[in-house]
Amino acid sequence: MKYYEITIGSGIIYPYEFIIEVEDYECAQDAFDKLVDKLEEEGNEGLFISPETIDEYYEDQYSVGGNHGRYVLHDGIFYIKEIVANGKY
Repeated sequence: MKYYEITIGSGIIYPYEFIIEVEDYECAQDAFDKLVDKLEEEGNEGLFISPETIDEYYEDQYSVGGNHGRYVLHDGIFYIKEIVANGKY
């Protein structure tokens, strides 16, 4: 198993940080897709923007992921990095 830390801007001073577990053969995009699917399953719509309003944002303010191709607003703060199992970089 591998772990990725995903940082997504919140629009305020502190971004959201998530730790996502993936299989050894999966990559950073897979981790982001799993995060998007997890947020969607939990009903956490706060980070998503609708396709109808996408023209109101610049391309560097959002990313697309998950099984349903959801738009995730990050306001330009978006990092994905692999971390080791014990949380050290």
